[in-house]
Amino acid sequence: MFEKLLPYDVAHFILGEYLRYYHQFKRVTKRAKIRFENRDWHGIQQDSTDRISLYKDIVAEATHRVVELIGDKASDRNLWLEAKEMYLEDITNFNTRNIAETFYNSVFRHCHKGLGADKDLMFVQSTGSYREFKSTKPIYYSFYFDKEARDIVKQIFSLYTFDATFEDFDRDIDFVATVFEEKLESLDLLNKKLKLETLKSVFYRNKGAYIVGRFYTGRGVIPFVLPLLHGENGIYVDALLLEVQDVSSIFSYYRSYFLVDIDIVTEMVDFLKTIIVHKSLGELYNSIGFEKHGKTVFYRNFIQHLRTSDDKFIVAPGI
Repeated sequence: MFEKLLPYDVAHFILGEYLRYYHQFKRVTKRAKIRFENRDWHGIQQDSTDRISLYKDIVAEATHRVVELIGDKASDRNLWLEAKEMYLEDITNFNTRNIAETFYNSVFRHCHKGLGADKDLMFVQSTGSYREFKSTKPIYYSFYFDKEARDIVKQIFSLYTFDATFEDFDRDIDFVATVFEEKLESLDLLNKKLKLETLKSVFYRNKGAYIVGRFYTGRGVIPFVLPLLHGENGIYVDALLLEVQDVSSIFSYYRSYFLVDIDIVTEMVDFLKTIIVHKSLGELYNSIGFEKHGKTVFYRNFIQHLRTSDDKFIVAPGI
């Protein structure tokens, strides 16, 4: 009786599977803080591995169920046109709209093995703005240099709490304040009105936790990254990274992805882009665990480049 609703049923089911994926992605990510507090290094490595396979596993399950649902209509172009339209209707106001589009593409491609990128049936180009939403509250804390550096550093640490003690809190505060003041002095910025912003979300990977921020100098933006380690005697600051090349290294594509709890992903990527300007958006999505969407962003940028350049494909040199 309601066969005409089949496209909606397909769209609704894929969306439900996307939400299941995103919920599990968030849950695994949220465990990272607990792993760090408990020094559960094997657990955090397993979580990193499990999160990578999570997308593939849920897409495979979703594809199997969709194929069962539509039966012999798997190649019905009109059905998929309507399904895409109805899916878009449901994700238009999502704060992870772009990633939801990528998930739909993955299921569609798995339902149509060997098919190329079909701009009518897939979200080849984003249907909305790259920036999905602006959060009602900033995703970062703001600190103004109207007091001594030591007091500011102490204020920063007061906002990042762990269910574990510091090895030597005062020592680390003094260390960070000293290094920071030396950097400001080298830039002739001591005693100037300056602003520091640090992301509220902590980045976790392997045995480290990273407080990531940016420092406005009036002449540009300087990265501000505090790697923390948790030893047998407690948590301690491993370093203060204030150079782009150092921060770029920890966000490098050859390192494992960070586990970081995110609300509006585009805002997180935008923030990171300000401190690692030379990194592509695709690389930054990869670094925080959205590697499939990172590929989508890379492909979209590549298509845009081909449209606006006269570059030609060549046979690559070498063997």
